[in-house]
Amino acid sequence: MGVEGEEICLRDASLVEEALRVLEETGIVEDETCIRLREGLEEALAFLEKALTGIAGQGFIRVAESHGSTIPEARRLALDLEGRWMLLLPGEKVAGELFALALKTAPKALRGREAVAPALALAEALGSLGIGAELLWPDTVLVDDRAVFRVVVEAFLRPYSLTTLFYPLILARPPGNLPRRSFTVLAALHALLTTMAVLEDKLEELESRIGRFDLLEGRRVAVEVDEGIVEGVAKGYTGDGRLIVDTGLGLAAIPRGRVVWVERLHRDQQGSRHSSHLDDQQQGCQA
Repeated sequence: MGVEGEEICLRDASLVEEALRVLEETGIVEDETCIRLREGLEEALAFLEKALTGIAGQGFIRVAESHGSTIPEARRLALDLEGRWMLLLPGEKVAGELFALALKTAPKALRGREAVAPALALAEALGSLGIGAELLWPDTVLVDDRAVFRVVVEAFLRPYSLTTLFYPLILARPPGNLPRRSFTVLAALHALLTTMAVLEDKLEELESRIGRFDLLEGRRVAVEVDEGIVEGVAKGYTGDGRLIVDTGLGLAAIPRGRVVWVERLHRDQQGSRHSSHLDDQQQGCQA
């Protein structure tokens, strides 16, 4: 186990209950095991870490009980990370944040995919709850044309390893029918497993998974990259999550960047199709 029991908030029984339910529904553990472990909270916490450690290597889960933001605590944990991963989940007193995830990898593992994987996990978590979501490459999740989450990435370089911290900012009020506690745990567990698989090149279906939520394919886009602006028609993604843009002179595979304009197609009351820029709110969310 990554941490001692006293380092975890044992009072947050509801969060552990949700975590066990998510593990049960995703098939990581068997039903009877979850039912038995729900009889003891401390045992359930230990089992939750053990179940994830068996899949993702040595790591730990902590519940933040501080008032206000969990991000400073997440940064401290990421800087001192000894295992391979860490999940910081918000306690009952923390409002306005979902989770923070830290992963230790080889420096070469980051090739522009670091924001795509957790953003994809958020979109898939929403989809599993019946909430339609769109992925605005590389880091933003939209619901009903509103940017709701944007994944922030911070990196801490060490001599032989790189610890990367991911946390989703809440940009707009999530859908009213979103079960917040269930979604927090579902998205956090999913982000851990998806992001680790992507960074270790163990997720061959990344391209098709992004495509199920993609907002860009077939539309004209403008993408800000280090060298300037790339304009053209989005043509999908490479296997490692790069955005493919047909510039008219050839195909460009963009590993990282910021979409500053996208042609949006919508229908007016008469059913006619129009194209438009991102509205001001959506453009601001991508900064």
